Amino acid sequence: MYDLGMVMIGGSGGMSRPSFFSGGVMDSFGVAGYNLGQNDAQQYYVDAKNLISEFDQLAVIVPRISNKVVRDQIATDYGLNDPTNKDKAMYMRNALASDVANAEKYTPIAYEQGFPTHGPARGRVTKLRNFNGDFRGAVKDAEALYELLPTPQVIEKTVTVPGGTNWTIPLVVAGGGIAVAALLGVFGGGK
Repeated sequence: MYDLGMVMIGGSGGMSRPSFFSGGVMDSFGVAGYNLGQNDAQQYYVDAKNLISEFDQLAVIVPRISNKVVRDQIATDYGLNDPTNKDKAMYMRNALASDVANAEKYTPIAYEQGFPTHGPARGRVTKLRNFNGDFRGAVKDAEALYELLPTPQVIEKTVTVPGGTNWTIPLVVAGGGIAVAALLGVFGGGK
């Protein structure tokens, strides 16, 4: 599915002849986010980063879907368990992340290195956008029907019990082996 939007052709940049009733003679056609004929590598880069981020946010939700059958089906459908399958969303996400990394290995970022006018990188942006639309719908439907499991809690503190016994068992290393010298009271010092 493609998102259609308005773009300016003929007359953008103030070079058109003005009309009595409008600022210029213009028509608007295109695919959302892209002007017809525009080859802006920077825009592909920005779109790729946003799409990768959206995919990652959706992928984090999938393990929390409470219905295991649905959870496993979504993971299978979008390649979360099989990132080498070229027909799945996870592969496309990783390939696009590689394109972004190619652009970011230069300072300043070399957008054309990651998203040249010829090659598969720009097509991957459209493919991941389409996968994300379907993926978003599947996750939202599953969340609405089955709800999400609570997020795991991280334990940050440990509690020590007062009056607890602290046993120390000395280890002696001799001849490449370890011998336990747990002679109670022997190493505690005399009275």
